[in-house]
Amino acid sequence: MPEFNKEIQKLKLALTSDCALRCRHCFIDKGLGLTMSFGDAARAVDLFLSSPGERKRLELYGGEPFLRYQLLKEIVAYARKANGKARKKLFITVATSAVPLDGEKLAWLRENGVGLAISFSGGREAHDHTRVFPGGAGSYGAVRRKSALAAEALAGKSLVALYCVHPQKAGTVLGDFKKVVKAGFRVVDVECVHGHGWTEESFALFRDGLEKVLRHIERGIRAGDFVFLETFLDMLVCSGSREKFSCPLYRDLELYPDGSYSLYPFGFVDYRRYIGRIRIGAARRGLRKRFRDCSFPSKACGSCVAGYYVIGGLSDGHAPYAYRTRRVEAFFKELLKKSSSDGRYFAYVKAVYGMVEAAYGG
Repeated sequence: MPEFNKEIQKLKLALTSDCALRCRHCFIDKGLGLTMSFGDAARAVDLFLSSPGERKRLELYGGEPFLRYQLLKEIVAYARKANGKARKKLFITVATSAVPLDGEKLAWLRENGVGLAISFSGGREAHDHTRVFPGGAGSYGAVRRKSALAAEALAGKSLVALYCVHPQKAGTVLGDFKKVVKAGFRVVDVECVHGHGWTEESFALFRDGLEKVLRHIERGIRAGDFVFLETFLDMLVCSGSREKFSCPLYRDLELYPDGSYSLYPFGFVDYRRYIGRIRIGAARRGLRKRFRDCSFPSKACGSCVAGYYVIGGLSDGHAPYAYRTRRVEAFFKELLKKSSSDGRYFAYVKAVYGMVEAAYGG
C-alpha cells in the first residue's frame, strides 16, 4: 500500500450509532440507524497503517460496538492481517458500555489480544446521573456486574475504566475514582464530559479532585499498591512525538459509521446538524486535499486547528481536559524523577513501561 505522508498514531472507528444505553451526556442520535461497512473500515485501516510511525493504536467504539460483534471481529482480523505486511506495533482496543459483555466476548478479547475499555463512573450516583437505559433506569448495577466479569476474565490483560467526569459531579472525583479501582480496574482514563456546562466552580472542584487522585496514587506507590492513569501510557507511547499533537491527524482521526472522516469525536457532535461542516473526507474517496497534501510542520499548521474546531457548545469541556493532561503529565514526570533514587517509584515506572510494551508487542 502507498505510504501516507503524515503520521497517524491513533485511529478511532465508530462502528454504529446504535447503543444499549441512552447516556444523557452523549450527543449520538440513537435513531440514526448507522452501521459502518466492512469495506469502509478496511480502507481506513489501510490508510492508518500506511502512515509513518511505528506504534499504532486502533480504537473501536460506537455507539456500542458489541452490538455489531461480527463486524467487530472481522475488522480486528483484517487489521491483524494488514499489519502482517505493514509490520507496525499495533494495539487494538474496544470501548464499551459493558452491558452486552458475556463470557464468549471476553474470551474472544483475551484470545485475540484486544484491549477493553469500559465506561464506568465508580459511584452509583455519579454513574446513574448520565449512564441510563432507554426509559431512564440507571445502568450502575449491570455495569458493575459486567466489570467484575471483565476484571476476572482479563486478569493481566489490558483493561481500562473510562471514568468521564460530569461537571455536576466534579465534587466527588476522589470518591468515585476509589470506587472505580475497588471494582477491579487498575488502569483508569480520567476524561471530562464536553458540552454540558462546565463553570468556574465545577472546574475548580475538578482540579481539587484530580489533585487528590494524584496524591492517592502516590500513597499507593509508597505502599506497593499500584494504580495507573492511561495518560501515563500515552505519554510513553508518544514521548518522541509530542510536537505532533498540534496536528489533529496524529491522534484525532475518526471514521464515522457512514464512512465519513472527522476530527471530532462521534459522541460529541449533533450528527444531522454538523456532519457537512466537520467531514474531512470519506473512506471511499480518501481525505480531502487540504488534509491529504499538507505537510507537517508548515505555516498552515497555525490556523488548521482554529479554522476547524468551530462548533459551539463543546469548548466548555476543553479547559478541564487540557488541565487534566498538563497536570497528569507533570505528575508523571515527578514520578520519573523520584524513580532514580527510590525503589518503590522505580518499580512503579517499570510497571508502566511494561504495560506499554505488552500492549504494543514490545
